[in-house]
Amino acid sequence: MQLLSYSRKGEKSSYDTFGGTQDATDRCSKDCLVRELLEEVSTMPKGWQRLIDEATTAYPEGHNTYYSIKWQKQESHYTTVWFVQVPDMKDTPGTSPQFAREECTLDSLEWRTAADVLVNLNQYMFHQSLILIIQGAKRQHQANQRQKRRPRVQRPMSNMW
Repeated sequence: MQLLSYSRKGEKSSYDTFGGTQDATDRCSKDCLVRELLEEVSTMPKGWQRLIDEATTAYPEGHNTYYSIKWQKQESHYTTVWFVQVPDMKDTPGTSPQFAREECTLDSLEWRTAADVLVNLNQYMFHQSLILIIQGAKRQHQANQRQKRRPRVQRPMSNMW
């Protein structure tokens, strides 16, 4: 499983992905994600917007949520997470100039293995809940991949007339 992430500026190279803080104009987590994507992404690879729309419509409160606390800053966060499978990981979205200037370390947006992201996030107590969510998604992805590769067994049929 690959995850699209970048290195945050000023966060000791902590990996992150698109999204941000819900504000007064956001009615729900989905609205926040849509607004943040519009602010952070300048160009979206073909077909991605449809996949994002499908995932956020099917799961408006995310695939998972977690609550975390940054004790040093006395901040608490309630975070909603969506995992969106895209057809081609050769593509990455273009980032907006403001996002690149303020949040993302230059040229750090890339596809990384889930294992690599987990090692990075494990350096920070703040990310422990997210780590559990990614591990669960990784296990589910692996199970789905095994299911796809499993040959279908033709079952003998019995007919009674």
